[in-house]
Amino acid sequence: MLESVTSKTTTNKISELLGLIGLSFGLDALVTYLAMRTSLYFWIALGLCIALVGVFCAARLESVISAIRSRQAVYGMNVTVAAILVIGIAVVVNVITALFFDKEMDWTAEKTFTLSEQTKKILKNLDEDVKVTAFFSRNPTEAHAQHQLQEAEDLLQRYQRESKKIKLEFIDPYADPLKAQEYKIEFNGTTVFEHEDKRESVTSVDEQKFTSAIMKVTKGEIKKIYFLTGHGERSIEDYDRQGFNRAKEALEKQNYKVEELLLATQPQIPDDSSAIIIANPQAPFSEHEIDALKEYLDKKRGKALIMLDPSPAASDPNQKLIKFLDGWGVEVKNDLVFDAERFAFPFGKSVPYVDVKQFYHTITKDVQVPVPFAWARSVSPKEKSIPDITVTSIARTTEREGFSWGEKSRNEKGEFLDDGYTKSKDTVAPVSLAVAVQRERDTAGSSTEGEPKPIDTRLVVIGDSDFASNNEYFTTAGGLDFFLNSVNWLLMEEDLISIRPKPPEQRNLRPMLDREVRMVLLLSIFAIPRMVFILGLIVWWRRR
Repeated sequence: MLESVTSKTTTNKISELLGLIGLSFGLDALVTYLAMRTSLYFWIALGLCIALVGVFCAARLESVISAIRSRQAVYGMNVTVAAILVIGIAVVVNVITALFFDKEMDWTAEKTFTLSEQTKKILKNLDEDVKVTAFFSRNPTEAHAQHQLQEAEDLLQRYQRESKKIKLEFIDPYADPLKAQEYKIEFNGTTVFEHEDKRESVTSVDEQKFTSAIMKVTKGEIKKIYFLTGHGERSIEDYDRQGFNRAKEALEKQNYKVEELLLATQPQIPDDSSAIIIANPQAPFSEHEIDALKEYLDKKRGKALIMLDPSPAASDPNQKLIKFLDGWGVEVKNDLVFDAERFAFPFGKSVPYVDVKQFYHTITKDVQVPVPFAWARSVSPKEKSIPDITVTSIARTTEREGFSWGEKSRNEKGEFLDDGYTKSKDTVAPVSLAVAVQRERDTAGSSTEGEPKPIDTRLVVIGDSDFASNNEYFTTAGGLDFFLNSVNWLLMEEDLISIRPKPPEQRNLRPMLDREVRMVLLLSIFAIPRMVFILGLIVWWRRR
């Protein structure tokens, strides 16, 4: 009798141990399935789990049946049902949220996963459908292609959520070669934007390029902007720090056609000009050129952006141009602006750092980063206004007298002195650095009494040109936005004035080595779960 009891006790202990080992293999099978789906080890672990738990149940059949019928089992069943109900409710809530409240929360510092305000504004203003066809392999083998596909899906879905006018379709160019041939697709990862008879292709996943493509296919007329040359101006073909090639490329991304114009060889500014830009001329304008500017702005209702750096000598070579601007209510002084209270480090007080959005003008209200005006001159509205012409300062230094001023003193070589503020001679704070000018003029039948007069001419005059140059320090601040907003305002395309897409900051991680991948896999899937299970088993066994 004693031997029978001892044998039964030994059998029970062995069956319990086998059952626990079986549960351990069951845990391994579950973790393996979640991590790698089905694999050979998954099937082995699952088979051992079923076999060992089956042995335990067969050896302890009476105990198992008794446990199932016990009050604790009923209680456990109730808890299980309640847990299933809670999980079910959570699933339903998530489904409803995904269907009716499709929103993303972006906590990144640069709002990497949020469309820019400019893109949102352009999408909001779409009146007709834009067809977007993305040609991406649905089964890419390379890691780069997989990442590009995921990026494209995420970005284009944000466009689609922002506007119902975006009609999106993904096509695998390898699965549908005829469609790829129809669209003349040469590379996997090409996205085609279509509207009416216009088509634009983009071969990378980039918000700036996507938005630019939408603008190109939806805008009717392509506006032309001329950069005047012949006086030593900054060149749009110059890639050095002093050049304006970056400004040219930024304008082209907004679907403007940009060319240079040697005005001295032309009888007038061409009729196809939507705006002209004068970027820091070093030589005087001729009478013919000044007359051409007068005709363009006065009779043709032209638009012009004029940037004038301080004169290197006491005798200003741009006197004729400055006198011409005087007739438009703009005063351009021959000085050098200092701001000892707010300046761009490490350049010092000769580079005022101006928070332009505080001036509440259409050009400046969305410029989020202060603009550095490097070695600038003062440009301000004249004290005596001119009828029908409104001149508004859109950038000024700090207001404390003596802390910012326009220096007029020079040495024998004609160089500006840094001898501090002289109240009787220097330009007093706050010093205006840029103005926006618009003329409202009645034309025959153009307006009725009580209605605003139509705007026919716009000017922006700025006492600096470095802010729009290829120098990344100035343009990556608010400089390039300030430049583009000025052009958009001139062309009466205020819908383009907003926060623009920024290139993402690169924060690359080193790829993991094979041995590191294996170590992470071993620790996370096998070692740590099994260690927790063994510790739990030891505690349970001791309590028994």
